[in-house]
Amino acid sequence: MCADNHAQIGRWHLFSDLNPVSLEIIHSAGTLSHSGGAAFGASCLSATKTYNFFIENADLAKLPFGSKVEIGFRLSNEIPFRVLGLSNGNGRVYIDQKLEETSFKLLGLNIQLFDNSGYLGATIGAYKWLFPLNGASSALDALVDRCGFPVD
Repeated sequence: MCADNHAQIGRWHLFSDLNPVSLEIIHSAGTLSHSGGAAFGASCLSATKTYNFFIENADLAKLPFGSKVEIGFRLSNEIPFRVLGLSNGNGRVYIDQKLEETSFKLLGLNIQLFDNSGYLGATIGAYKWLFPLNGASSALDALVDRCGFPVD
């Protein structure tokens, strides 16, 4: 992580990492789960000018690379909804802006609407987490500024 590119907004953190393969800087905004064992956030890829949401947890490394994964989400007392994500095989499941456009937009809209409502519940198979939303909307706006291109 590039330490001088770190900032905190509410319970969310902005940070930048260097991809050792492509040497591209990847900007992200994210938060840790209530139990601290997982992370939820968004990142941008400058080369393709795309964004993605992600859930990261060591247990998710069991999922094969490229496998489609159903992710359940619930905000406060709202009706749960499900989206599709893809495993990177290393403990991250992505909801890609281009590959899963409807899922990406649905999740993004819900995060913006329920920014200060408490927590976002997430499930993948038997795994369950609670992620704080305090500061999410502002952190995601700051991420777009850092990335330098809009979310389509």
